[in-house]
Amino acid sequence: MKGKIKKIAIIVLIIALGAVAILGIRRIRTRPVEIEEKDDLGVPVMSQTLVEEDLRRIYRYSGTAEYENRTRISPRIAKEIDDFLIEEGDRITAEEELVRLDDEEIRSRKQGVKASVKEAELMIIMAESSLSQKQSDLKGAEADLREARSNYEKWQRDLEADRRLYQDNAISKAELEETETRHAAAEAKYIKAEASVERAEIAVSMAETEIQQYKNKLEKSRSELAVIETQLSYTVLKSPLDGEVIDKIPKPGEYVNPGEPVLEVADTDNLVITSKLGMKDFTDIDTHTEVEVKIPHLSEKPLTGEITNLKSLTDPHQRTTEVTVSLLEDPPEKLKEGMYTSVLFYPESRSDVITVPRNSLFFFEEAPHVYVIKDGQAKRREVETGLDTGHRVEIKAGLEKGEEIVTSNIEELRDGVSIYLRDEDEWGN
Repeated sequence: MKGKIKKIAIIVLIIALGAVAILGIRRIRTRPVEIEEKDDLGVPVMSQTLVEEDLRRIYRYSGTAEYENRTRISPRIAKEIDDFLIEEGDRITAEEELVRLDDEEIRSRKQGVKASVKEAELMIIMAESSLSQKQSDLKGAEADLREARSNYEKWQRDLEADRRLYQDNAISKAELEETETRHAAAEAKYIKAEASVERAEIAVSMAETEIQQYKNKLEKSRSELAVIETQLSYTVLKSPLDGEVIDKIPKPGEYVNPGEPVLEVADTDNLVITSKLGMKDFTDIDTHTEVEVKIPHLSEKPLTGEITNLKSLTDPHQRTTEVTVSLLEDPPEKLKEGMYTSVLFYPESRSDVITVPRNSLFFFEEAPHVYVIKDGQAKRREVETGLDTGHRVEIKAGLEKGEEIVTSNIEELRDGVSIYLRDEDEWGN
């Protein structure tokens, strides 16, 4: 019996101690509320004192490091590859010979056409010599014609005179007939001289035509030779730049067609960054836009860049366009083609302006406002905003440097409500 009473007493004691502990905990938990309600401090807020600072709108995009000048070398004619004069990874200079194509057939045609050129040149020399002789013959025929014409005209005058004398019975018929005979001979010689001149002129004309034909043939052969020389030049592929051989594609002996890549070369000393911008942001970008490039794990400091190429729409489905950024500072040595970077575009900036956090702004009667802290109260004030970066907003009018504004609990405030400041650390407690 005594044992049961003892157990009951112990249980009652434990329950009593538990009740006391619970009451104590409740008092501890409710004490700050009682103090807060008693003190009536107002709405807790965080604040910021306004200063002048630089403000920039930022567009962040990923980028890829690429060689500035990277090109594939292709033949202009279809031929077999005769020999590679370089190996992959070799350093090269502009105009250096890199690949030779089979040129045996072209050289054979060149020899044939060169022979045609020499033959045409020889025929022209011979034809010009013949023309010179025919021109000399023509001059002789023309001289004979002038003499025959003069003699004919003399006997023509003598005949007319003797006919008058004969009518006047001044000469005999035999004398008249003698004059007529001489006149007829002079006329025949004159006609023959005219025919000789005509034949000589035809001979000269034919010689000139022959020369022109040979000249045409020579010009055609020379043109063909020039084409062959050009084709021969196409059998040697040269480097368009100073740089490095990135890739050898076919092997010696393989047949390649015009436009088919044989080598890939690049200026490995100069890297650029390419980035694809959304069309919405692209409209704000031009070649004067300030750019910075961040290279994770290689450089803590952003590198200054400049936009050197703005392409037209490159991906109509994703509505993006490619932008090329050249670095104005030497990149880290470990930066290689294909590495990813972060590209920061600053399409708009302001210097020495007052800014506020975007979440400190609210609209009242369709105008932007902030709460300014005055004598422990939140005072509503209308402001004029400017550049909006998404995080901070430029204030063009309505606030002055040194004033303090509310930056938290905006939705709990009204004009003139009492407030008290809490540190950022206290908001987490």
